Amino acid sequence: MAWLRSRPADGIPWRHTLIAGLGAVLIPALIGAATMGVLRLSEANGGLESPAMMLVLSPFLTGAAMILVVPLAGILLREGWFGWAIAPALGLTVGWIMDLSIDYPAAAPFGAGVLVIMRALLGRLRDLG
Repeated sequence: MAWLRSRPADGIPWRHTLIAGLGAVLIPALIGAATMGVLRLSEANGGLESPAMMLVLSPFLTGAAMILVVPLAGILLREGWFGWAIAPALGLTVGWIMDLSIDYPAAAPFGAGVLVIMRALLGRLRDLG
């Protein structure tokens, strides 16, 4: 049941949703910054510098996408439909919309990953079942 459904919220939990959204935006950027630092210190590139830089710059794209995601996630939380399969599906959908608007093919899979992070953070902040 947790794959599709979550425990319904008594109203939209805006504070938890915003905190989890902020964490989902910042965690990939911090991972990218740490990767960039390790690559710079070790002087080894190995083709990872471009993906690491993409993670560092990700808050610029995910911040815009969160304008769409946070209200939708809040509604899905209220109705009890923010399970582990629904969250990445929402991320894929919003990422696909971002891809159509800015022609950035990595937006859809990245959106799915960000929403899985957001779902995990929300599960830590409140009991989603």
